[in-house]
Amino acid sequence: MTNQNEEQRLGVLHLDKTHRCKRNPKKFRRTNFTRSALTEEDKRALKYEQVEPLYQMWCEYYRSLLGDQQKAPDERMLKADYHGALVLVAEAHNTTMIGIVGIIVLETRQTFQLITKENKYVGEWI
Repeated sequence: MTNQNEEQRLGVLHLDKTHRCKRNPKKFRRTNFTRSALTEEDKRALKYEQVEPLYQMWCEYYRSLLGDQQKAPDERMLKADYHGALVLVAEAHNTTMIGIVGIIVLETRQTFQLITKENKYVGEWI
């Protein structure tokens, strides 16, 4: 048998000329962002009463975080996790968002997504 026939019979796969497809980093970031987003059903089903225990847990977490005196308070506040924090929107690109009070449900790189006492889900640039 020839060498080529033997390779076909054995199912030999040559990996010498493989190449990787380059991914567009912008598209890749966008898919990760959409994967982490809540679905519309999740947003509609979410109630303020369900999130209130998360707020209580966050209060305990933040007290313990501020109790550590080795680091400066500014550094600790920047690195804190804000899921469950009760916030008031004081400044925003969208002026209709100013004055909204709610508990942070989802924190992304550029947004805080809240649920208000009226069970309204607010998830824009804040």
